Amino acid sequence: MNLIAFNIKKIRESKNLTQEYLASRLGISQNAYSRIENNRTRLSTDRMREIAGILEVSLHEFLLSENHNENHLKDPVSGLAESQKENYNQTILILKAEIEHLRRENIHLLELLDEKISKRM
Repeated sequence: MNLIAFNIKKIRESKNLTQEYLASRLGISQNAYSRIENNRTRLSTDRMREIAGILEVSLHEFLLSENHNENHLKDPVSGLAESQKENYNQTILILKAEIEHLRRENIHLLELLDEKISKRM
């Protein structure tokens, strides 16, 4: 099972939330939501961010593994099964998208700040 799908399910269950609840909050059917947790639907970063918001966790928590160790940090790809490599690559894509999102947010905030400063002058 995909790490992200597994963690979404684990977090949902730890909060005693049903698939039906999350599906209704996402505006999809329970069957469509079930495909997310069973890794039969590829999630966009925006959809993951939406799920994280509903579950009140950071997007980063979807990427955490309980089997995390120091050797994994030194060479994160060696020794991984194909499904794990896919998870790793998906994690990298998510983090890159998250960095880009934060960069755009920072630019927007700086523009707002510049506007306020220029109005005071």
